[in-house]
Amino acid sequence: MKTRRVSLLFCCLFLVSVSAAAAQEYKIAVIDAARVAEASPQKKAWEKVLQEEFSRRQEEIIGKQDQLQKLEDKLERETSSLGEADRQI
Repeated sequence: MKTRRVSLLFCCLFLVSVSAAAAQEYKIAVIDAARVAEASPQKKAWEKVLQEEFSRRQEEIIGKQDQLQKLEDKLERETSSLGEADRQI
């Protein structure tokens, strides 16, 4: 009976030592995905492609905004010179 307990104890110690040795082989790492994405050359290439594609549209929008502002200024100037009856039309 005593030898059985001793052999059981040795088996338990062996299993604990094997699991401890196996645990030492694992490495845990933390990856910052945002930082990896910012540094990737693919992201920089896509930013360049998108910038080229949408820069024309951006310029068109800015041009239309300027044109709209000029029309609003013209409307303000002309409405002050119109009579009350003409403004309501």
